[in-house]
Parts: sequence; structure tokens; C-alpha cells
Amino acid sequence: MNTSSNNEKKERAAVPDEQVTKPILETLAVVGFADRNQLQQSSQLSRDKLRRTLDQMQADGWIHMLRQPIRRSTGRGRSPGVFRLEKEGAKLLGARTSNLREERPIAHVLGMLDVWLAIQKAGLESATDAVIPFSGGQLRPDHRVTLPDGRQALIEVEQDATPSLLRRITSSLRNKQKFFTHEAAQGISSTVRMLVALPDGSNYQRTLGIWQQAIDVLIAELEAPLSFQVAALPLDLFLDTPNWSEPPDPTRWSLLNTVHEGNTESSLTAYLPQISRRNPNHDRLILAALLKSIHDNQKQTDKPDRTTLPSPYFFASMQTIYAASHDDSLSPLERAAYPRASLFLLRHYLHMHRPLRDQISRRVQAGSTTMRWNTTVIFHRMQSIVDLFLGYHNWRSDGPLLASVETAAWNTNEPRNFRAVVNIRHRDILMYPGDTLVPDAKMAREAEQALSWVLTALFRYAPDVGFKAPPFW
Repeated sequence: MNTSSNNEKKERAAVPDEQVTKPILETLAVVGFADRNQLQQSSQLSRDKLRRTLDQMQADGWIHMLRQPIRRSTGRGRSPGVFRLEKEGAKLLGARTSNLREERPIAHVLGMLDVWLAIQKAGLESATDAVIPFSGGQLRPDHRVTLPDGRQALIEVEQDATPSLLRRITSSLRNKQKFFTHEAAQGISSTVRMLVALPDGSNYQRTLGIWQQAIDVLIAELEAPLSFQVAALPLDLFLDTPNWSEPPDPTRWSLLNTVHEGNTESSLTAYLPQISRRNPNHDRLILAALLKSIHDNQKQTDKPDRTTLPSPYFFASMQTIYAASHDDSLSPLERAAYPRASLFLLRHYLHMHRPLRDQISRRVQAGSTTMRWNTTVIFHRMQSIVDLFLGYHNWRSDGPLLASVETAAWNTNEPRNFRAVVNIRHRDILMYPGDTLVPDAKMAREAEQALSWVLTALFRYAPDVGFKAPPFW
């Protein structure tokens, strides 16, 4: 009898208290994920009690702790463990689970949850990830919050941006422009608050630069001022001291554009004449923005204190060139087309570096009429040009950056041509000055893919970038 009573007590003790678990489940249900710090903030539990509760909830199949680390670039130290709401836990609230699996989108929704917690703490009403329909489209902001003065405002959480995202960012801004010219936007602040999940520093400023370029593209496309403006602030600075004023405090927020009559100037004006008018207008504007990115990267590379060391801005330029024709946001038909946009940027890049262009031109054609070409000789010639290209930019091909020449294996379904392949063996070389977070494996693969394409294009598309065709191609 005593044994049975003791067992019943143990079973009751093992069942989590609903008053304890409900805040945890409700927090997880907002975006489907939450990290340990966010759950402690919402539950107000001690660290030990939270750990025991989470362990029991996981044992019951309500939640699951991710094995993969979710790195967050907010500058707030080591990222805590992340939990996902499982079906059994979602049933208790009548909620849905999330199907996100990759690190970047999960990091994004965790940033959304940070803002949701700040909204709850301020006692404000909000809708998270809710669709706002309007004639001809719909808008789905991360948050629509009712400010203390009764007006509503849109809050978006963004991560680092590169030129390869320029088309997607421009598309997002274009949709917001449609919304703010519609009657559905009445009562909503025309200032979109953008919280960037980066610490204030060089990467943050580069990200704002990409957004400003996208705004320039849209202004030039519309030939009219935008009906809204974007105010940016690092996410961690906002969380330290949330600002709910309308309009946002201009001493804290960076205004990326201003709304007033006649604001149609674009920084792309100087680059548009270099883009062929055969391109559709939108493509011309995107190419002009990408061309501007390459020039901006070069200005950073040319700074006096970086003349003897390789610069990570080199990889940014290679990725910009590659993205012009290979961006995932392009349609399958566009990605299947001849890569004219990437080749245009590569040709322009080589024009910016005439000594490099001239050296490659001479090396490609050296001994073209007398050389007896075989695979070994071709590999040697291509490797010497790969080394020449990298060496010009202060990189070597056999260190943390490995660049070599090969042909596709016979058991793979790929073109049987010669090609350059790149392997970044230490991801630290991708870090910009001031960065504290080492780029992840996906970012390294993207840099490898871009540089591999550029190096191969020097041979495969030689006539398109200003060289004679190699005698062995």
C-alpha cells in the first residue's frame, strides 16, 4: 500500500504543472521556436526549475531541443539552446507546429520572438506574422503593433544582407509600396521599423547599404518618391531600450529614405549609362546597383592599411558577379539562360583592373601556336592563371583558400570540361574587420561557388569578358 502511494506521488510530481508549462507553450507557439533565454524571460522560472521543466516536457514529447546550434549575430554572446514546439505540445493549445529546418530562417523567427516579448512587456496589442489583404495583393509583416498613441506600425526583423539578395529585397519593398498607396494602409504609420539582427558595426552598415540600394532601384523604377520610409536600428539596441514613439526617434534610428515630394534621386544614375538599353528597365536598375556594389567593395579593398593583405571584400565582389545571373530568386528560365548579366559584371570588373586583364590575356595566349597541348599542360596553364588572378588580389591558392583545376568525374552528370574549384578551408578568411562571428558553412559554400564560377568563366567565356578563346578550349 505504501509502495503504491509513493508511486502515485512520483507520477504526480513528474507531470508538469500547467501554470508552469502554459507560458512556455504559449511562447513557443508564437513562431514555433524559442531559445532558453526567451523561455526563462516569459516563464519567470529560475534557471534550475526551467531546466527540469523543459527536460520533462521534452520527455513527454511536447517540445524538442534542436541538436544543431542556431547561431545568432546579435552580438549578445553565445547562442543558447533552441527548442521546437512538437505536435503533442501544439495540441494542448490548438496551435500549429513550424516546418522550418534551416539555421537562417530559424534565427529569423527567434528575432521575431525577441520583438514579440518586448511588445508583451510593454503591454501593447499586436499581430505577429499575420496577413493584411489589400486589393491586388497582400502584406505579411513580422509584427503589426498598436503604438501607445493608438496608431499602428509595421515592424520587420531582418538579418545580414548581401548583393545576392538585392532582387528579393527590392521585390519586398515594391510590395510595401503597393500597400502604402492603398486605402488598407490608413491608420498605419508610413514608417516601417526595420530591426536588424546584427550588432552596430561594419556588417550592419553594409546591410543598410544593400537596403538603400534596393530603395534606389525602386525610386528609379517608379520615377516617383516612395509612399513610405524605412527606419533601421540594430535589434539588440532596440531590445535594450524599446522605442514605441511615432515617428521613431531620429537620434536612434537610421532613416534610409525620406518621404517628400520630388525625392526621386538615385545613386544609380552614374552607373545606368553603362548598362545596355536592350535590358528591361528593371534588369538595368538591378545591374546598375550590382555594379555600384563592386565599385564600393573596391574602395574598401583599396584602403591603405589593406594593401599587403587579402581582403574579404574580394569574395563580396565575386558573389555579386555570380548573383547577377544565378540568384535563386530568378525564375528557372532566367537561370537557364546564357549568363550575360554575370559576364557583363565580370568584364567590367576586369576593365577596372586593367593590369590584371592584360596579364591574363598574355598568359592565356602564350605559346598558343607552338605548344603541344595535353591534359597535364592544360591543367598547368589554367592553374597558373588561377594563381595569377588570386595573387593580384593578394591571395594564394594553396593556403586557407584552396583553388585548383580539375575535370568533372565520369560518374557525375556534369559537363566534361576543365574547371576551377575552390575550397575555403578556414572560414575566418571571410570575416570583415570588426566581425565577431565566423561565417557558417553555407556562407562559405556560397563564396566557393561564386569564386569557382568566376575563375572558370575566364576560360569558358573568354570572348565575352574581353579575351581571345584559349587555344585548348
